[in-house]
Amino acid sequence: MDKKRGLGMFVSANARRRIREERTRRFARDFVLPLKREAALLGLSDEDIAKFMSKEEL
Repeated sequence: MDKKRGLGMFVSANARRRIREERTRRFARDFVLPLKREAALLGLSDEDIAKFMSKEEL
């Protein structure tokens, strides 16, 4: 959002891209990093995680 004095607020040209980037950062922080930490405790590799991710059913 951009504020223009006397005119109000407007959606910035990059709003969609910036929102997507922020959501991607939060997803990595809140889901991917904890998943990788837990996988490491179980002795699982990134390849093991990828195999789980490609399965339709576990």
